[in-house]
Amino acid sequence: MEFTQKKHAYLVATDIASRGMDFPAVNWVIQLDCPEDVQTYLHRIGRTARYRDKGSSMLFLDPSEKIFLDELKLRSVEPKQLHARKLEDISG
Repeated sequence: MEFTQKKHAYLVATDIASRGMDFPAVNWVIQLDCPEDVQTYLHRIGRTARYRDKGSSMLFLDPSEKIFLDELKLRSVEPKQLHARKLEDISG
């Protein structure tokens, strides 16, 4: 696959891409939706930090999805939280 040979690249994908595909040297996994469960979360972020490499991940949650953080805590996963604030209403 030509994509895996690139020195710098990004891929926007659904969970379908996480099954059965291997991407070497992934530095970041950014999740824009709340995973269905902790196992899915761990599988997604497992695409980075393989072997001796370090990696980073970021998960965006809507305020109504913050209960997912409690599920992570029960599995001894406590991500650093950053809080976004609304700067401008772009809806209208």
